Amino acid sequence: MRKTDVDVYGAKRAELLAPLERGKEIERWYAFSTLLNSDYVYSSYPESFFQVHTSPADGNWNRYVTTPISLQTIKGRYRITIAGSNEVPSPNLDHEKLVLDIGDYSADFGLWSDWVLHIKYSGDADVGFLKLWKGEDLVINYSGAVGYAADSLDHKTYAKFGLYRWNWQEDDPVESRIMYYDRIRVGNKFADFEKMNADITANHSDF
Repeated sequence: MRKTDVDVYGAKRAELLAPLERGKEIERWYAFSTLLNSDYVYSSYPESFFQVHTSPADGNWNRYVTTPISLQTIKGRYRITIAGSNEVPSPNLDHEKLVLDIGDYSADFGLWSDWVLHIKYSGDADVGFLKLWKGEDLVINYSGAVGYAADSLDHKTYAKFGLYRWNWQEDDPVESRIMYYDRIRVGNKFADFEKMNADITANHSDF
């Protein structure tokens, strides 16, 4: 992804979309590996490298609702944002979303990082959860609303793997972002960490 790339829907992006999830309180596993290129230098602007987005059930894309889940890099660190609500219709929750730090990414240059997420989508804070592993380490263990109420206008969700940089300003010295992906997997509620992690760590591609 380069600063000079043509905008796609108003931003720079190179993403792979997973199927739209239409059900209520869906439980999913996602697993993938990333490798940062050596020129993935510090930037004060964020980019997403995995996100779960919303699709408005009524087709009205002009009504903004914040992204339920976004794994990001910013200022030399990994972080995740989580948003959810049981309100109907879903409000703009940008000011209420949870932002959790995961750690420094500088030690990952030239190495594969294996990510596994276990998510229960629910606007109900007593039902929803998100667990995130980096390698063998459980780095996020969140209980609470994830996504929006099933009968809200924006309850349908879909995952996106890849880089998305929505705020690439002209004065940003970063000219490109390169991140490699390998062994992308999606599992239903019958998957488990051992299965998903074994699948992504086997036979990584060489760069």
